[in-house]
Amino acid sequence: MRARRAGARRAKCRKVVRARDRRGRRGRFAWPRAGTYHARNRLPPKQSLRLGPLPALLGYRLRLAQQAVFRDFGATVSDLPPGRVGILLLIEANPEVTQSRLAQAVGLDRSTMVGVLHALEAQRLVERRRGADRRTNGLLLTASGRALVTRLKRRIRAHERRVAARLTPHERTELLALLAKLAGK
Repeated sequence: MRARRAGARRAKCRKVVRARDRRGRRGRFAWPRAGTYHARNRLPPKQSLRLGPLPALLGYRLRLAQQAVFRDFGATVSDLPPGRVGILLLIEANPEVTQSRLAQAVGLDRSTMVGVLHALEAQRLVERRRGADRRTNGLLLTASGRALVTRLKRRIRAHERRVAARLTPHERTELLALLAKLAGK
């Protein structure tokens, strides 16, 4: 009788299930019940984090800026990642560009570019056409790819205005020049 009551009390505070862990071993795993308090799971109070030398590092500041720009891009411009949108814009500007030339332009290795192009082909945005020397493929946008790029360009213009709203036109031009200088271009 006593063991039965202990089991009932245990069942109230946690759910025990038989499952497999990451290695595939069977075992008992317990999760706390919603609304129960467990001291070991308590988070420390919010504190401001000392950043040390990070704010003075260019890479840190660039990464924070990139994350903010990509968050806005993802929320307002496209369901596609910014890199794939860039590839579509390059293909539009350079019809029948080869895969290797495109990979070189965006800084990807050719095998990674093949996977990206397969995904864009599966979405019916890009098509490959046999090149003049039969060893290369020229890339073209499909009709739906061209329509998507047209819509994306409008959204990108609005996104750029929003992102650069805190900068004067001169600061924006200067920032672009400085970023190009950092990139070695």
